[in-house]
Amino acid sequence: GIPDYVEVENGTDPTDPTDFKDFDGDGIPDYVEVRDGTDPNDPTDFKDSDGDGVPDHIEDQDGTDPNDPNDFKDSDGDGIPDYVEVENGTDPTDPTDFKDTDQDGVPDYIQDRSMVEYVTQSITVVWGTPAASLGLSAEAVGVTGKGEFINLPASWNLTGYNPLIAGTNNFFGTTVLPAGILNTYSINPMVSITVQPKPAPQDVTLSANSFIAIPDKYFQEIGAFTVVDPTDNIHTLSLPEGAQDNEFFEVLDGILFWSSAEQAGGRTDFIILLSVIDRAGNVLEKSFQISRQRTPLDQLDVLNTFTPNADGKNDTWGVRALRYYMAVRISVLDLGGNRVFYSENPDVQWDGVFNGKEMPVGAYLYIIEVGETGEIRRGMLNLLRQ
Repeated sequence: GIPDYVEVENGTDPTDPTDFKDFDGDGIPDYVEVRDGTDPNDPTDFKDSDGDGVPDHIEDQDGTDPNDPNDFKDSDGDGIPDYVEVENGTDPTDPTDFKDTDQDGVPDYIQDRSMVEYVTQSITVVWGTPAASLGLSAEAVGVTGKGEFINLPASWNLTGYNPLIAGTNNFFGTTVLPAGILNTYSINPMVSITVQPKPAPQDVTLSANSFIAIPDKYFQEIGAFTVVDPTDNIHTLSLPEGAQDNEFFEVLDGILFWSSAEQAGGRTDFIILLSVIDRAGNVLEKSFQISRQRTPLDQLDVLNTFTPNADGKNDTWGVRALRYYMAVRISVLDLGGNRVFYSENPDVQWDGVFNGKEMPVGAYLYIIEVGETGEIRRGMLNLLRQ
């Protein structure tokens, strides 16, 4: 690569390819260095297009590609270019002879071209953040054995990430290494993800806290609960057993029901204790006052006719709505003033029989007394047998 006239001027042999002027002793003729724009007085300054540590001039002589960092002359197959071994004073024909400053078994040349560390990334997210919303960086910063920092495309393996469990966990990824950079130490980038603890629900409300008791209906809807929780919309609602008046009520799908065959006579006000548990295990308890409204005695629907003929229809007479009052007395008298039926339990109905004898068809007088309110209601009752 040196014109003969230049060799003659330099006093070297134009017929000997190994005889040329090389002031810095890097194996590259001064003429070539000047042509390439490198310093012929600096043995570390030479043209190296692929950055593999082998000068382009040497690669041209060896017949390797000066633009491919993985293509160089390596006689002993130890991954170190012959040129580098000669510079280091090791035997390029002996795979066990190489420069290893830190004695870790990895040649300095390979270590310098290897990733030795990744800068750990850390993010903190609120509870419940899905993996798709983490906003992880598409790059990882790696450090080579030479101490160079390189930004590399990265993809992350988030297997096991659970946004519903607070805490810090580490996840690894993979990178795409550029040509000439090795992963000798089999390391991967890491991201540390911290899921913050979930705040407890703030409050719970009830759409309605009163209902009108319906006779013979022991399961009545009252209102719907709404949990105030900006972080989550999934909660478990329950009425703890044995607390307050919970025994009379039930919660299904977030709706409060009266759920009892008990009369709880005379009671119009109840207190329940609701327990709300979120998916993080936070518990919110709140009490609610529930009002059970009753139809006034003078507005109760009292049948004035019944037919005790065993046909399964209208065979008994009574007023079940009175079960929600206390100290109730129900009497039925014939027109002569004789009492033929008496009960203090509104669930007990008259079947038209007195002392084992069917009473005759005709008109009777009923008297309803409510000791709780002092009210009395009277009316006529027709007994028929068609």
